[in-house]
Amino acid sequence: MRAICLCAGRSSRLLPLTLQVHKSALHVAGWPVLDWQMSAFMAAGIEEVVFVLGHGVHQMRRLLEPWRRALEVHVIENNEFDRKNLDFSLFCAREFLDGPTLYYEGDLLVHPRLLTSLCRSGSDITIAAGSSAEVACADMVVHRGSSGYYLECEEHGALNTCGSQGEFVCAVHFSEISIAELRSKLMSSAFFGPMHLYELFSTLMRTYPTTLIDSSSEPWIEIDSAIDLERAPAIVKSFGFQPSSYLDQLSLQLGRVRTSSDT
Repeated sequence: MRAICLCAGRSSRLLPLTLQVHKSALHVAGWPVLDWQMSAFMAAGIEEVVFVLGHGVHQMRRLLEPWRRALEVHVIENNEFDRKNLDFSLFCAREFLDGPTLYYEGDLLVHPRLLTSLCRSGSDITIAAGSSAEVACADMVVHRGSSGYYLECEEHGALNTCGSQGEFVCAVHFSEISIAELRSKLMSSAFFGPMHLYELFSTLMRTYPTTLIDSSSEPWIEIDSAIDLERAPAIVKSFGFQPSSYLDQLSLQLGRVRTSSDT
């Protein structure tokens, strides 16, 4: 399974913490967000990850290096992240939009169980959404209309989740057919001004069979603010492991390879 992870923007809502680094490099419970994400990807059976990087690219590259021993990691640099919108970041990875793909945003921490459910779905599109006692308002919610699911978006948590399917988790599994259609639509995008990516998602969800997974019982968080950063340690605690457990395994495997080659 391949995941495409978008990590290019400046994350202005987390300033000054993100003045020099991408928010995926910020620490949660002693480890960078990126390390928690990579550990969750491995636990969910994801074998290939494509990163679209921009702000803080050099540090992100350094953080990714140890994981190359276990996962197939591709890095694409979006040098226009300050001028163009999120749609363009995904467009930068267009050569990888050619098979079953998990779309994933770089500020997400998602329990591996939920990632596994998304990746194993047989639907053309699989999304996750749910209600939470801690979140009454959200940036994005999922609605179900007469023609299928669709997204409603409003920045800075202005949407009430009541009457919807719940808050949208920015991780979407696309089949080979639906990801090809998404790629085709991106080819005709302008990439300036407000992003239209979620509108494209909604269009595809009305066109292709879409499964909704209830995420209410699975811990996850989108780190958009300092408050989210404070809440994040409780989320990763539920994972039941730390990135060190995976990195230690990688070091041990590397040591065995070196010993074998020495003999």
